[in-house]
Amino acid sequence: MAVPAELLLVPLYGILKNLALLETVWALVLPFAASPFVLYLVYQAMRGVPEELLEAARLDGAGHRVLLFRILFPLVRPTLVAAGVLAFAAHWNLVLYPRVVVSDPGLWTVQTWLTDLQRKYPTDWGLLSAAALLSVLPIALLYLLFERRVVATFEEGLKG
Repeated sequence: MAVPAELLLVPLYGILKNLALLETVWALVLPFAASPFVLYLVYQAMRGVPEELLEAARLDGAGHRVLLFRILFPLVRPTLVAAGVLAFAAHWNLVLYPRVVVSDPGLWTVQTWLTDLQRKYPTDWGLLSAAALLSVLPIALLYLLFERRVVATFEEGLKG
């Protein structure tokens, strides 16, 4: 978790090239779908589910799918939502990685587009300010939409 994203740039580029995923939307999404922080957060939430609850479900005849989708996922849903919001927020602001794996401006992320806009119009402060405000809106709306679940996850984590 302490490794900066820039250090992973060369290995990720090699992996994506071998999988023929460069210049696709998948190159922007897949490497960050399972970050170490998200995996750790979800792992800790799963460990918090009482084993007795799972044993009782098994005794009632529940299979693996039922255990996963009817018992585990509903119990850790706030953690999954919080992990998704935090992962999205952490990777939303990346500029270098999207520029390396995608050269087509039609696939650029908002932040990559914003840096290009800043290079083209360095003194148009009104345009740059409006673009920066628009780039912040998705994160703010996502957080406001899921605020209760994110806060509940961290309050639960602080309780032990």
